Amino acid sequence: MPFKTVLSIIDVTQSDRDLDAAIELCAENNAHLRVQTQS
Repeated sequence: MPFKTVLSIIDVTQSDRDLDAAIELCAENNAHLRVQTQS
């Protein structure tokens, strides 16, 4: 069984487009998204 989780590590200064891209990727692949923010 393949894993269907995407981990996105983002910096607080990154654009919202980076997070939007991860959300879109997960939606297209029916995957879970975990987000970790770094400051």
